Amino acid sequence: MVFEQAHTDEILEKALWSLTDDGDPSPALELIADTTDVDRREQAVAALGAGGVLRIEQLRELAAQQPYYPERWLLLGASLSAAAWSARESTGHRPIVTDRLVQRQQALIAEARTALRQAATLSRDDPVPWSELAGAVICAPLHRTEVADVFKRACVLAPDLYAAHTRHLTALTRRWYGSQHKVVAFAQVRTAERPDGHPLHALVALAHIEGYVDSVLRGNRVGRFWRAWRYFANAEVRRETDAASARLLAASPGSNAGMPTQREPSADNATIQAREPAAVESGARKATPHGSGAPEHAAPEHATHRHGHAAGEHEYATGERGAREGERQHEALGGRVGGGGGGGGGSEGDADERGGQGGESGPGGRDLRAHPWAMAAHQAFAAFYHHAHDPVLARAHLERAGDRAAVWPWRYFGDPEEQFATARAAAGL
Repeated sequence: MVFEQAHTDEILEKALWSLTDDGDPSPALELIADTTDVDRREQAVAALGAGGVLRIEQLRELAAQQPYYPERWLLLGASLSAAAWSARESTGHRPIVTDRLVQRQQALIAEARTALRQAATLSRDDPVPWSELAGAVICAPLHRTEVADVFKRACVLAPDLYAAHTRHLTALTRRWYGSQHKVVAFAQVRTAERPDGHPLHALVALAHIEGYVDSVLRGNRVGRFWRAWRYFANAEVRRETDAASARLLAASPGSNAGMPTQREPSADNATIQAREPAAVESGARKATPHGSGAPEHAAPEHATHRHGHAAGEHEYATGERGAREGERQHEALGGRVGGGGGGGGGSEGDADERGGQGGESGPGGRDLRAHPWAMAAHQAFAAFYHHAHDPVLARAHLERAGDRAAVWPWRYFGDPEEQFATARAAAGL
């Protein structure tokens, strides 16, 4: 089991090793219960969930013994979700898929869904169960809109959660019945209004790493090699990634462009939470297929729709205007606004996702360089530039990425620690 190490949280570190090595979940549960900063809480639950894979039976017993403690259900659900993903994971980007493993994964996801919804029910203002659920349900959704509904619910409670966004980005990839066009459009729109230095700018790098991975999963060996070789060299890909890289690197000391720890539910949101979710379907137009021109002129799938709003990607737009526009487009296309899945924990969809409104903070906003996910964000760019053979820009991010590896996106290319060490060596660190 690989653990998330791109952080400097000593309390989290001790809680993780206490859980995995000593079989004592008490420090982990105390950390989850006592952490009010939702970004730190999200990171802690993600890291501890991977450790909890080794202690699932014990966590089941603890949740059953005292079922009114939300942190117990949250840790159990995160551990079950991590176990589900590891059930069919290989060391690279090609998962192991057999009927037996798929059945085991689906059973774990079903149990994780129950545990995480119980955590959400017991702590209705906590977005972290929904963030975890956003990753859990990707491979086994109960219904067609569950993945989108869960992500929207997380955004209602906390519009800037890093892991929730990266998980939903994965859900939009072609291997989960999406497309690279949707992945890039999501990354562009969800980063457009974020302040400089915000970790979510890494969505652009992650989107293009997904594009690279997608290129090596299609066609014959020659076609895969050609697409992989050209993807990182594509001028459009580099322009988008370089622009996002510059914005992440632009964080300044003492900046008050920080992150609110949690948004207070508004009266509108209270109404939303009281009724069943309404799922807003995609009104996006598909990218125009490219011809078979010369390699140096070929563009990636998303190139004809660079700008999310201009391309009609309003289902990913931020603010009330984007949500309303998404509903109008969906209805115009003959879709049904409404329905969606039930379950505890309040509404999941029909939300005023103010994803672009949460970047600026008032007095007390933190320096974004100290954001819990900042190191992981820099490592996303470092992975992109390392595989694009640009050691100069890779070094700029690696210098801010700490000295321990994040799990993703290094996991796509092999062992995260080995990949991270290789990238540092190539950058002269």
